[in-house]
Amino acid sequence: MSYAESRELDNPCYVDVRTPAEYAADHIPGALNLPLFDDAERAKIGEIYHNINPGQARLAGLELVAPKLPLLMEALAGIGAGANKHAPVLYCWRGGLRSQAVAGAAELMGIPCLRLHGGYRDYRRWLMERVNAPLPFQLVVLHGLTGCGKTAVLHLLKHQYGLQVVDLEGLAHHRGSVFGHIGLGGQPTQKYFQSLLYHELAGLDTARPLIVECESRRIGRLLLDEPLCDAIRRGARILLYDTPAGRAQRLLKDYAPACHMQPILAALQSPPLRRKFGVRRTGELADRLQAGAYEEVIGFLLTHYYDPLYHYPSEPSGDYALCVDSGNEEQAASEIAEFIAKL
Repeated sequence: MSYAESRELDNPCYVDVRTPAEYAADHIPGALNLPLFDDAERAKIGEIYHNINPGQARLAGLELVAPKLPLLMEALAGIGAGANKHAPVLYCWRGGLRSQAVAGAAELMGIPCLRLHGGYRDYRRWLMERVNAPLPFQLVVLHGLTGCGKTAVLHLLKHQYGLQVVDLEGLAHHRGSVFGHIGLGGQPTQKYFQSLLYHELAGLDTARPLIVECESRRIGRLLLDEPLCDAIRRGARILLYDTPAGRAQRLLKDYAPACHMQPILAALQSPPLRRKFGVRRTGELADRLQAGAYEEVIGFLLTHYYDPLYHYPSEPSGDYALCVDSGNEEQAASEIAEFIAKL
């Protein structure tokens, strides 16, 4: 079956039989990795294929696979007996020998399996059709200075009001600033970020508004695709604002300097901040941070770096469809939910 056809299954369980490296680079979100070969084994088979002949490569592959088959079959049987009650959907790079081999062994063992005939490449074609198409949603876009609680409000809109929300920074594991990686783990690859994002979008109702936070094209080292950037630019604009003290307190909670001191100190020495303030000033900020003057350092960065960088108003402005005081995040979410209900 094609990937599009597999999406018609009720809660399909995808099984990626490619190598761990291929899986890490990108995979169908939620897919399990049961590699037929590890990375070194696949490289070895590839060398034999190109330097000797395909027949010898297949024999080498058979020798490597044979000892693994009992455990692979046991794993597939367990998946098929899981709560979703569906046969696993196998795929490899292009629906070729690896998925065929596993499916053939499963058939001999009486284990029901389905297979994506186009493999990962067919899935990627499906994905890129959506990446390159205009977004079919009316977007509502939250704007505001750093520390205004946009992400917190997004989550309240989703979980308390049932609105359609995509947290782009959450998917990217980055808040989009020189400190944006802190506490969020490593970023996914560009391809897997696209997979996560467009799978989430594919499950939403295009007749209802979609709420996102305003982002530039780049979030850390990841890029938003141009159709999404265009939809953000054209979306209904909501401004969140709060006092400097409220914003500083929120950032203190989000970044927890006492827990993330070393990465914060490293970020203070990043090229953008050193260009802006110089080595001496960034060193002084690092000293104050280590002395426990967290709010002082946060306040300085807000006043002298972030606020001039983003140029958002710190009070209501007629340039926005709605302006909301985010000092009380629950109240802010309520006001935004009421606004969206009238769209």
